[in-house]
Amino acid sequence: MILLYLTVALLLCGVAYLVDRRLNSVGCPPILFIVCAMFTYSSFGHAILYHFDFPIFSGIRTDYIPEALALSIVALAALVFAGAIVLLNLSRKTHISELSASLSSKTHNKAVSTYLLIAVSLVLFAVSVNILAVFAFTGFWDLPKLTKLAYVGPNHYILLLMWMVSFVVCLAQSWRLNAYIIASFLFFSFYCLLMSERDFVFAGLAMALVALKGRAISGTSMVVLPAVFLVLVTLLSGGRGGNFDSSFWISSLSQGSNLFVNTYVIEFIDSGGDMRLGETLLSSIVSTATFGFFEGSGSLSNWLVNSYARGSNSGYGFSLEAEGYLNFGYFGVFVAFFLIGYIVTWAAASTSSDRLMPRLVYVWGTTFLLYQLRQESLTVIKTLWLCIFVAGVVGVLAILLRPVLKRPSNHRRSSAFVEI
Repeated sequence: MILLYLTVALLLCGVAYLVDRRLNSVGCPPILFIVCAMFTYSSFGHAILYHFDFPIFSGIRTDYIPEALALSIVALAALVFAGAIVLLNLSRKTHISELSASLSSKTHNKAVSTYLLIAVSLVLFAVSVNILAVFAFTGFWDLPKLTKLAYVGPNHYILLLMWMVSFVVCLAQSWRLNAYIIASFLFFSFYCLLMSERDFVFAGLAMALVALKGRAISGTSMVVLPAVFLVLVTLLSGGRGGNFDSSFWISSLSQGSNLFVNTYVIEFIDSGGDMRLGETLLSSIVSTATFGFFEGSGSLSNWLVNSYARGSNSGYGFSLEAEGYLNFGYFGVFVAFFLIGYIVTWAAASTSSDRLMPRLVYVWGTTFLLYQLRQESLTVIKTLWLCIFVAGVVGVLAILLRPVLKRPSNHRRSSAFVEI
């Protein structure tokens, strides 16, 4: 049964690949196949190990593995179905309300977003240099990740989020690579490697896809790019946790946590647990809109820890398909992933226009969404909202600073902004 589900998942990934190939033929960058590939990797790794009698995480409810894989198939089918609908509608002009002028992709907005990204990057660089200086430039690299986090404190994740949001806004505004973005990415990569984080890989993927925009990507490259991306994510995951004591392939397939979360939630409902009936989604929207002032029902990842291992310092994340099932069963899974598939495919198909919103959503999708498939709606909605909010703030600042930012007409364009 596991191999049957895996075959269906791979066939659905193949359809997503065909959708991306068709979109790329008209100048749109790919995303649907990459999302489906990442999702399949996160959902089926432990199931494959279980099928071949390799050890898996003890928390996985093995009796519910078939039902959990069925959830993943429903999610993949919804992603592909949504992408196919966007593809069929390409020939029709879609009327989407434009954002205000403050969100449009204009020269002053690009300048402000670039300054913001540079400022956050310099903060990251200063923190990195300070850490290395305190630890004599060598001792910090080999420390366990938890020790590193204890030294830097909670500001670590705030800095990561600030840089990634600034990066999304800047890259969406520029819609090309320039020296400032590349230099900022190098600062960020150095900090991530120092702190045993892998977030820079997602930003690097976004940069690669934007660099390839408008170009025909060969079928081989469209498969190789996600494959290289997944290998890097796996290597960095194993490296930061010391997970490569067994073979590379066993360690690689052990990275995803979706199967544990999905089987746990299915068992919870099957044992008489209450369905949330949209409560978690409403709570995520309210919490995000009020910047966390109203927390609603709280985080599902915290609920999972308290329910499965109360008092533990461990984190298990969550999964979007488990949240959909917890609210409305299989219907909730389909609707959630249909919306995700439609939004990201629409964004990719609309990036050729001069509107900022599709580009912003596209870069957000490649920078944030790919790893947030293993989290909950609260995290997904929050990061998208932050990107939109910061883009709005950048637009307002661009208006206020227009007299300062206005350049003489004979001013030569900086070579740093030459497209790569």
